[in-house]
Amino acid sequence: MGASNLMKKQFEDLKKYLTDPDTIAVYILLVIVAAFLFLIKWESSQHTPESEAQHQLALKCMSKSSGSQPVCWDQEDWAAFCEHTNICKNATVK
Repeated sequence: MGASNLMKKQFEDLKKYLTDPDTIAVYILLVIVAAFLFLIKWESSQHTPESEAQHQLALKCMSKSSGSQPVCWDQEDWAAFCEHTNICKNATVK
């Protein structure tokens, strides 16, 4: 019986705490902040078709195996390629 009374008292204390206006205000504030942070993150993750294409290219060129593709090369890569091959002799470097 002692444990039952203790649990009743704890339940009543918890009920008072959860129905306290200050506690409710804190919960509401936390929900508003979480929703605001979610909207900020969601808005920043929206891509236009142009930025989506750039994003996909950047992801594609991140790995070493994909980085060996000419579309991912920078000026130095093109210069090294042209130096080691005769393909670029009469062409301008990108």
